[in-house]
Amino acid sequence: ADGSLVARRRFPRAPSALGWASDGSLAVLGPFSPAYLLDPATLATRRIARTGQLGFSAAVAPGGRFALAASSGGAVSAEYKGSSYALVDLVSGELTEFRGPHGLSAYALSPDGTLALVGSWEEGFGLLSIPDGAFVPFGRGDGPPSGGAFSPDGRVVVCVTAGDFGRTAVFRDVATGGTLGRVDGVFIAPPFAGFVEGAD
Repeated sequence: ADGSLVARRRFPRAPSALGWASDGSLAVLGPFSPAYLLDPATLATRRIARTGQLGFSAAVAPGGRFALAASSGGAVSAEYKGSSYALVDLVSGELTEFRGPHGLSAYALSPDGTLALVGSWEEGFGLLSIPDGAFVPFGRGDGPPSGGAFSPDGRVVVCVTAGDFGRTAVFRDVATGGTLGRVDGVFIAPPFAGFVEGAD
C-alpha cells in the first residue's frame, strides 16, 4: 500500500466507466465496445456482454455485481425518441435491455441494479427505475450534472454538479429524494467519484 505502480494497460477507447467487479476483476465499459472484465494480475481481458452501440455513459454498481451502459441519448428509431440502456450482470453475463426518456446520461447504479442515477442539462438529476425506464426527476436546482455515486447500502446517492468554482456534491435520500446535505467547491473528478466502503 505504498502507491507504487503495479501494472499499466492502454484502452483502445477512453472508458466511460471503470469499477471493481465482485470477483476482483476490473469491469470496463466504453462507447461502441463490449463490456469486459480485466484481470489485474495478468491484464488479460474477458468479454462479459455485447452492449452494441451503448456505453457513451456507463456506471458500475457498488459491490460489483451489476453495470449499466447507456446510449448517447439520440433517437433509437423513427417511432421512438429516447435513450437505450443495458443492465449487465457481471457474474452471469446476462443482459437486460430497456429504454428511458430522451437525452439522459447514466452517472451511477444502485448496488442491486434496480435504480440508476441519470440526468441531463435540461432535466437535472433523477432516478431511473430498471427495467421499466420510469424517470423521477429531482429537479434542476442541483445544477448541471457531472457525476455521482450510490452509497454501498444503496440508501444515499451523491449528485455531483459542475460550476465555475469547482464542483458541488449534493447528498440525497434515495427513498424520498430529499436533500441530506451538500459540499460546495469540491474538486471531484467524475465519472469515477464514489463512496468509500464503511464510510459514514
